[in-house]
Amino acid sequence: MYCQNTVDGNQCGWLLMNVPQTPIGGTVEIEVTEEQKERYCINGHEVGVDDFMCMECGADIVENPTTSEEETVRTIDEYTIVESIKISNATKECFLIKDEQEQFYFLTLYHKDFEPDKTIYDVLEKSDVDHVAQLIKTGYWEDRFFEVTERILGGSICKIGYLDEDRLEKMVDEIGRALRDFSDSGIRHRDLCPNNILIRNKDSFDLVVIDFSSARLSDYDLDTDTPLELTRYTAPEAIIGGVSPASDWWSLGMIVLEQITKGDFFKKINDKAFMIHLVTRGVQLPTNINERF
Repeated sequence: MYCQNTVDGNQCGWLLMNVPQTPIGGTVEIEVTEEQKERYCINGHEVGVDDFMCMECGADIVENPTTSEEETVRTIDEYTIVESIKISNATKECFLIKDEQEQFYFLTLYHKDFEPDKTIYDVLEKSDVDHVAQLIKTGYWEDRFFEVTERILGGSICKIGYLDEDRLEKMVDEIGRALRDFSDSGIRHRDLCPNNILIRNKDSFDLVVIDFSSARLSDYDLDTDTPLELTRYTAPEAIIGGVSPASDWWSLGMIVLEQITKGDFFKKINDKAFMIHLVTRGVQLPTNINERF
């Protein structure tokens, strides 16, 4: 049985076998399905409707996370929102902002219960801005912590494809010196990845490390803390909660490995499966890597 109605000169033809019959003069009950709300763990990973714990990091579920204020709020503190920056992390929101002097900056607004270790900012305020984004201001807005940093226009290294050997060597030098400074200051970044390496100047290939939301201060060669962001670049000890200056060097090494193999090393590899393999069996490097690296 098919619908015989004619629409724009064509017969509808909709199958009516599975449509409940409605008597003449009767009413059709419309079932409204409640929209499923997105759920996240305390570390910001999205989880399923029926999950009772995060399948990625094992953390507890946050049933009612703070919703975005973007649609109604156009100012934060003394700054005017120019544009909302889309990110995949549910623990924070990012905006392009401007002040009264029309100077543009980058603002990160953290959701409640997800604010970073604020002792990191005491160190960053005194750090050389050669390899980190200049910190402009930190504070609270409606009980949510925010940070304002310089606006870097060059984009991240993941947006420019694979680097030639000279630029790759320059990247190792730039980020290597940044990690040395971090280590001297006791900073463990814990989330070094291509998205967190920005290009301040394309001509000189001046690079800076951003996003210290996962960072910790430590004076020990090996410390422990709950991992936040786990990626293919995460060191094995960091996956299981270890905090070490060597972990950031591992992450740099994995970035270089991805670059020199033109992505072939991670081709068709599931990131979660790779991390399990990394912790249990380690990783075997390709034999055809240029000795230069």
